[in-house]
Amino acid sequence: MENQYTTDFVRSAAPLPVVTNSLWMHPDENVRKRLPIGYALGVVWMEKFMEGKKGISFYDINATMDAYNIGNTSGFPSTDIAVASRNLEKGLVPPPVPVQRISSAPLHHYVHKDFSVFLARFSEYIIENKPFAGVEAMLRANIPN
Repeated sequence: MENQYTTDFVRSAAPLPVVTNSLWMHPDENVRKRLPIGYALGVVWMEKFMEGKKGISFYDINATMDAYNIGNTSGFPSTDIAVASRNLEKGLVPPPVPVQRISSAPLHHYVHKDFSVFLARFSEYIIENKPFAGVEAMLRANIPN
């Protein structure tokens, strides 16, 4: 995707967190067979994953998770961090289970090349202090499984 940027940029030397995307489904196999999978319209990786699958689109991931909670869908593709965050805030009932890992990728920070000095210092800080480690651990602990 970097090749699609239209301005000169620099990327952080180290990723912030690593983002994992999974398919989260209702624990009951009968529900999975009966109801469509919800997904967020406009999220390219979700749309690609859903090609050829029985699905229903929503305007964002929160609406998708709301539809799951009220029993309108059997599950949804999502970043694992979003599922953990939602589980902490409002809960997911019943807790969905991850049935398929879709992708996993490091999340880097990008800035305009004019800010390269700042980003170099920011990268050093990330590498030395690992400021996102605690957040990632807390979120992982709240991922339903």
